[in-house]
Amino acid sequence: MPELPARRPDGGLLVRAAACAVVAIAISRMGALSPLNLVPLGFAALAFGASAAWLAVAFHAAGSLILTLALMAREEVPAAVAGADLLNSAVTALGFVWVMAGNPRFLDGRLPQPRTLFRLAAASVAGALSLLALLFADGARLLSEMAAAVEWILASLAEGNGADAALLGQMLAAGSLEGMLASTVVGGVALLSAAVVLFVSRQAAFMVARLARRIEGGSGDLIGFFAPRRTAVVFAASILAALAGGSLAIPALALAASNAALACALVFAAQGMGIALAALRHRRASALARALFGVLLAVALLTPLGIVVIGALLAVGIAETWVPMRKKWWNAD
Repeated sequence: MPELPARRPDGGLLVRAAACAVVAIAISRMGALSPLNLVPLGFAALAFGASAAWLAVAFHAAGSLILTLALMAREEVPAAVAGADLLNSAVTALGFVWVMAGNPRFLDGRLPQPRTLFRLAAASVAGALSLLALLFADGARLLSEMAAAVEWILASLAEGNGADAALLGQMLAAGSLEGMLASTVVGGVALLSAAVVLFVSRQAAFMVARLARRIEGGSGDLIGFFAPRRTAVVFAASILAALAGGSLAIPALALAASNAALACALVFAAQGMGIALAALRHRRASALARALFGVLLAVALLTPLGIVVIGALLAVGIAETWVPMRKKWWNAD
């Protein structure tokens, strides 16, 4: 990722940062588009520099606090629920700006600048923990809404088939779906959700910055991303540890190992995306084709199809551990 300029705040920079924060808060209230509310903060980093991004996240936190207090006064939202929602929003926004802009200026020379991959992993873990805090505070309502959505999808699939409808009725009885969703969230979906949102938001921010002609066409591509050499070893060891924790009834081991395996899987999926982008470039695909690929991929990751896409990218990324696919393509160029 290119080094972002660190500019001193001035009037124009404050206005731009505030505008990005306002757009981010507005998108967060747009229902289906709400997962993309981080994109304006990423655009602030790419288009206006690291200082603008950190100012934007400060404005975002202040605006979110004011909006939350207004909602509490109007809708009588419980303080615990509002606080957990505000915490989740703040942690996710801070983590994303750290991914996009790196360490803030006051930490220059005091702390090393971690690689983008490590920042993304750390921000994903923090986002997952804050999401679990939100589920703990308002889990009954959120899981009930998730269960209702899944129930509607399954019922639609079984429409016209009495036997399937009866089976679905048994599966959905007595709140079994809520329990299943709760265990799934604790088992790693929180981490996966946080990582996907951060990654998709990052790629979308780069796309918007390119369209606005704020950065060069190749900036931010994953073509040059390679998983650390020991990732495959950690991945295999985590899977074995998760299986051992399950068979020996050690929940803490199973939970920690499954999340470690999931983190490694996401790294390999990012490597798989780099391979796909390299293939497009090798085939001399146009800038429009690469942009459409990025948009379709981002949309797919935010839908139920996302697990299939991630699985395909994961398989390709793992394969490159033994088959240097991009090396051949780059040599050809």
